[in-house]
Amino acid sequence: MGTDREEWISKRAYELWEQAGRPDGQDEEQWHAASAEWEEEFGPTETPPQDDTSLESIDAERTETSPAP
Repeated sequence: MGTDREEWISKRAYELWEQAGRPDGQDEEQWHAASAEWEEEFGPTETPPQDDTSLESIDAERTETSPAP
């Protein structure tokens, strides 16, 4: 998770908290709302790792290296 993302969400959550009248005990609510806004604006928070190894290539490799019965 990037620092820019966390900083943006933190600032936005604070803005949402202030707009809501600074209510006690709703910090997670504002954080989740800000996080959702980030995802809507900038895309998913986590991207899956780019791995060249597909399941098909693993299965093919197993088949090639498996001893014959």
